[in-house]
Amino acid sequence: PAPIEIDNQEEWEVERILDVKGSQPNRRFLVRWKGCTPEEDSWQPEADLEHAQDSVAEFLKHKQTRKQRRKRTRDACEKHAMNK
Repeated sequence: PAPIEIDNQEEWEVERILDVKGSQPNRRFLVRWKGCTPEEDSWQPEADLEHAQDSVAEFLKHKQTRKQRRKRTRDACEKHAMNK
């Protein structure tokens, strides 16, 4: 797909964020580009995603929710095991 122009620069649109690695300020996000194949997914520094902060925030919120859900499940399993 063709890039879009933002502030007189060509940029590609983020479809969604798939993963993250590292910690601030050096986080990198695995990006699925709109209209591209999974083979074209790429790791991008957070600073390069300036115009995709909604996608970054949505990914991080979803990741935190999954992490909390796993902890609750693990805690419930441990409590169940202790009651046997």
